[in-house]
Amino acid sequence: MPPPFGAADLLDPRDALERQRDKLLIITDALMRRVEAATDDGGAAYAQFQRAALLEDQVRARTRELDRTLDALNRSNSQLAEATAAAEAARRNLADAIGAVDEGFALFGPDDRLVMCNAQFCAFFPDVQPHLKPGLSFWDYIDLVSLSRHLALPEGEPPEVWAARRCARHGDLQAVFNVGIVRDRWLQVSERRMENGGTVILQTDVSDTLHRERRAARDAAMEEARRIHAARARFVAAASHDLLQPLAAAKLFIGLAEGGAPAAETGPVLLKAQNALGQVEGILAQLLDISRLETGRFAVQAGLVPLQRVLAPLAEEFAVIAADRGLGFTLVPSHALAVSDASWLRRILQNLIGNALRYTRRGRVLVGVRHLPHALRIEVHDTGPGIAEADRAMIFREFHRLDAPASAAEGMGLGLAIVERACAALGHGLTLQSVPGQGSCFAVTVKRPEAGAGARGAARLSPSRPAEDKPRSR
Repeated sequence: MPPPFGAADLLDPRDALERQRDKLLIITDALMRRVEAATDDGGAAYAQFQRAALLEDQVRARTRELDRTLDALNRSNSQLAEATAAAEAARRNLADAIGAVDEGFALFGPDDRLVMCNAQFCAFFPDVQPHLKPGLSFWDYIDLVSLSRHLALPEGEPPEVWAARRCARHGDLQAVFNVGIVRDRWLQVSERRMENGGTVILQTDVSDTLHRERRAARDAAMEEARRIHAARARFVAAASHDLLQPLAAAKLFIGLAEGGAPAAETGPVLLKAQNALGQVEGILAQLLDISRLETGRFAVQAGLVPLQRVLAPLAEEFAVIAADRGLGFTLVPSHALAVSDASWLRRILQNLIGNALRYTRRGRVLVGVRHLPHALRIEVHDTGPGIAEADRAMIFREFHRLDAPASAAEGMGLGLAIVERACAALGHGLTLQSVPGQGSCFAVTVKRPEAGAGARGAARLSPSRPAEDKPRSR
């Protein structure tokens, strides 16, 4: 039996539940004994007995409540212990899983301090790894990397500048970038901000991938160089042959004129010599154009160009050629203003119209200007054989021609290459629509001047020079 207690030992809310229960049982037992020993003729003993019985019921009820509370507390403690064990097991499993991946992994908390990282993190920086302890700030981590002897800093960039640029990326929600390592190694860093403000950093060795891409690019480049070299070799061979023909013809015609040909025949002979030399000039002009466009050594004087100044001479020039070949030719006049270079725009259209007439055996060629909301589209339609889908990329290569019985004098496959490069330099759009067996449409899209620019700039327009150049060809 528990030891007796005095008045100071009565129920105390601070006592443990087991202690309060023991005190109540002792009190109940004492009251019962007192009731049994008392002799009160006035019924006081019975009243005390009733009170004792009532008190005992209350004590029992309170005891049951205390027992239930103790059971609930024990269950809660057991569940808490199980949850703690499960959380610890999950943490160990997470750490094992992170340690098993090949990539470097690090987790920084919302306060930008290191929470955990695996052994692969900063493996390329062995002088940094000993400092990777929980609690390390992100900024100290960046400083350590920037000062590492294993970091390949960009040429001329000091560590503090590299660190500042790296820290600036930390403000992004997601960032992916490469970091150079000594001995031509590369590390891809992926940084992602989490919803709670923490940061996950992954480091992946991409050295082998970059090396393969470099080799592949070098082999793309070499194949392209071989292709261009072969194409140019074929061009030089063909051009040399075709250049010699008009030169020889011109020499022959000039010799005839010098040899005392009748005066009536001298004029036509000299005209033929002039035409032969004009063919040579056309080939050389094409070579000069493509060379200037490839090297960027050509002047573009963009301004307001009245399209009719460009189109009218082309209409006269190609109407004769079309009639000679039995083709219909229509060039719809246009009085619109465009933003372009008049000389280069004329060369572009010369090549497109010349190609359309050259490849069209029957039917007609139509040239017109379509008005768009903020631009003008100059379209060249033909009823030629059309261009198959597989050939549409190749026709813009230099020295490439589709099946056309043309000599070097008529075109060595430079026309569309010149058109594509000139349009790119001028910022003009170039599109092709074609249906094999029905015809093609090449279109050049040029900007329109802003509202009011035509009136303001009309006085400053320089005269176009549309009649100087010969037609270019594909």
